[in-house]
Amino acid sequence: SLDESAVRPPEGEPPAAWDEDEVEKTFGPLVDELLRDDRINLRLVADGLERSTYLGVVRALLGVGAAVAGQARVDAFGLAVSASLR
Repeated sequence: SLDESAVRPPEGEPPAAWDEDEVEKTFGPLVDELLRDDRINLRLVADGLERSTYLGVVRALLGVGAAVAGQARVDAFGLAVSASLR
């Protein structure tokens, strides 16, 4: 059985940041594809800065998604189901 204290931050501590290597491995190729698209790539912004910004947006969206999923509650037909990520 997994010890939840190993994956959950101590009470009052903010959640751990996303694993940078995993974000890079998962979303880096997508960001690189965006940078190759002339309709998306901002010519006056250095690609390194633009890439870093796009990955920052991905991290922010992951955080929002985790917060929403962590507070998920569905009420239907008199039943309430809630879920939390830990």
